[in-house]
Amino acid sequence: MEDNSGSPSGRAGAPGEIEQADAAFNSAARNLDDLRGASSSRSAHAFLDMTSAAEEVESRRARELARDELEQATDRFASGVADTVEVVQAQEVVASAEENYIASLNAHNLPRRASLARSARPRK
Repeated sequence: MEDNSGSPSGRAGAPGEIEQADAAFNSAARNLDDLRGASSSRSAHAFLDMTSAAEEVESRRARELARDELEQATDRFASGVADTVEVVQAQEVVASAEENYIASLNAHNLPRRASLARSARPRK
């Protein structure tokens, strides 16, 4: 019996087999691309979380140091060693440190809120 199928293996495929295989391959390729994108996105979010957490810790420490400086300036003023200018300057540093701390908290929580909003959206 002679092979007239023209296929390399000598067997003719069922109608549409090649199209189905191509479709399955393309679907798998799209899934792989989606997984790569999701992995990259998760890595980026983790990095941003880590960075903002480090900034929060740094700003918390700066806030504590500013408060300590204000306490020392107030003590020096109370004992007559310093004037009100030093106390006011220390208060300004505390206010600035508080603002930086609040900004770092917002920066830390913003990606989480965005992620929560994305997860709350209905999937299509």
